[in-house]
Amino acid sequence: MAENAVGKSATSIDLVVKSKVLSPVVLKRLQNSDAVLGKRFVVDVEVGGTPPPAVTWFKDGRRLVAEKNRLLVQSAGCRHTLIIHEPQVCRILLRIECLKKFTGS
Repeated sequence: MAENAVGKSATSIDLVVKSKVLSPVVLKRLQNSDAVLGKRFVVDVEVGGTPPPAVTWFKDGRRLVAEKNRLLVQSAGCRHTLIIHEPQVCRILLRIECLKKFTGS
């Protein structure tokens, strides 16, 4: 509002604030790798999106679940890491799935 000795004047606007939403995108892809029998194997991937996507790891089509002293899943920012302690002899197809996290509104 503006005001002086001879009067007042006002104006208004409608302000709509929208959150920025970006679909998940893989920034650093998985690379084919070889592991050494019994030695720790580490693989990581980087993903982006707004809000930050949830990352799920799969082995041969099955969702991987962390197991104490065997399988560890870590996330820090856009980097997601899978650590397999003492891998066994086999061929593994790993993939990730990125899903948008909905915060509700």
